[in-house]
Amino acid sequence: MTPGRRFRIYLLEARFQFVEVLREPMFAIPTLAFPLIFYLFFGVIMGTRGVSLAVPTYVLATYGVFGVLGPALFGFGAGLANERDT
Repeated sequence: MTPGRRFRIYLLEARFQFVEVLREPMFAIPTLAFPLIFYLFFGVIMGTRGVSLAVPTYVLATYGVFGVLGPALFGFGAGLANERDT
């Protein structure tokens, strides 16, 4: 099997896993909505009360990392537990 075909298989597997995870509301809602809600509340609404504009920028970066790491850690752990269970 050529490296190009192998890479294509990996991309297809990643795509199908991503679609499968998005179809589960117990995963999609917290991991996609919570970082946005936290940023809007703490960064935009409460972050500009008498402080510099650096606070919303800092909070955006922080919740951006939270938004990336949360699904990665939760998805890996839950996926591993499901695979072990079957």
